[in-house]
Amino acid sequence: MYDFANSAFTTTITTVVFSAYYAKAVVPEGGVQLLGMKLPGVTLWGLAYATSLAIAAALAPIVGAICDFSAAKKKSLTFFWLLGCVSTAALFFVRPGDWVLGTVLYIVGNVAFESSVSLNGAFLPELAPPEKLDIISSVGWGIGYFGGGLCLLANLLMIQNPEWFGADKTFAVRVSLGSVGLWWLLFGLPCILGVRERAVARPLPPGQNLVAAGLGKVLSTLRSMKRFRTLAVLTISVLIFSAGVNTVLAMSGPFAQDRLKFTEDQLIKCFLMIQVVAAAGALLTAWIATRVPTKVSLYVMLGVWLAALVWAFLIRSQGEFWILGAVIGFVMGGTQSLSRGLQAQMTPPTAAGEFFGFYGVTQKLAAATASYIYALTAMIGTKMFGANWGIRIAILSIAIFFIIGLILLYPVDVARGRRESADEEARLQAAKAA
Repeated sequence: MYDFANSAFTTTITTVVFSAYYAKAVVPEGGVQLLGMKLPGVTLWGLAYATSLAIAAALAPIVGAICDFSAAKKKSLTFFWLLGCVSTAALFFVRPGDWVLGTVLYIVGNVAFESSVSLNGAFLPELAPPEKLDIISSVGWGIGYFGGGLCLLANLLMIQNPEWFGADKTFAVRVSLGSVGLWWLLFGLPCILGVRERAVARPLPPGQNLVAAGLGKVLSTLRSMKRFRTLAVLTISVLIFSAGVNTVLAMSGPFAQDRLKFTEDQLIKCFLMIQVVAAAGALLTAWIATRVPTKVSLYVMLGVWLAALVWAFLIRSQGEFWILGAVIGFVMGGTQSLSRGLQAQMTPPTAAGEFFGFYGVTQKLAAATASYIYALTAMIGTKMFGANWGIRIAILSIAIFFIIGLILLYPVDVARGRRESADEEARLQAAKAA
């Protein structure tokens, strides 16, 4: 249910409605003067997205480690859930030209979103045995895409019928943005009220507070990764190709509107189709996970992502974008759900908060890096070859993240990773008993 609730933020805010509204209307036509350059809306959006990820990355290891010491995953999840709901609802007040307010609110909202997603994932090892985690993760992603699609459909109806509010289309867009905060609040309640914390608080090291202990735990996690060589390699692979996935999703809406001249209605309809395909893909992945090795499935999906990026570089029409969107949608849910489930299989349940906090910081740092590379490449490419080719070259630059992810995934031995996790869990339980 939390996936169902928060996916509306990804769909309506980051991918489709707010990203396009921000790049087209919130940022003044012609861009704004920043960092000694005139930055257009599309580039400024990339910088805002990357900055939010960098802040979330700085918070992630501390939050994860603190959760392990104080058994506060649920309390922390509740805090970031409420912060995200409030900041997202406040996007209603962002009018054309209010690019500073829009940037700040989006950054706060995405930091809350990213932090809560990491905490939500940290509950996985407590909910089921390792062999069931792929299925649970895939179903969660599928339900999430369904929820995001339903909210986006409601947003489309609002935007197409501004007379409902007795105002113009811009006002209807703002109402749709604010409604996402209410959606996140309402459908997040079952998780907040129904999921209980199973972890047990542990004593702090002598003379340390929670923050110091949390930072120390990050260093400890880095050192303990030596005992989890398989998990370490998998984590690096996942964080790199996930950075590519996140960047493509965040930049696709502004790209379609800026380069292919999609209207808001056309863009929402296209992404509604993508949501339906993504939900079906994630649920089909849950079925495939019981029959095909996870690693093999991931390899195929990453290959599709690479081909899709080359296609995006060459794309010329809105019709092609619809077909490309369907292809990406099918592998999008599977890529994210399988990688999350595979990591959970190799993570000791007792240290779930610590390790998922570590995953959070590495994945967000990588995603921030990918987004900064995208924005920088777009700026340089635009200056050298014009806006059309600058954005296309920026999209193609993301392919390197999928190539590196594929190379690193190859040597991962899933069975060995599970054994390492089981051995570490036994060691932690023995140490706890002693």
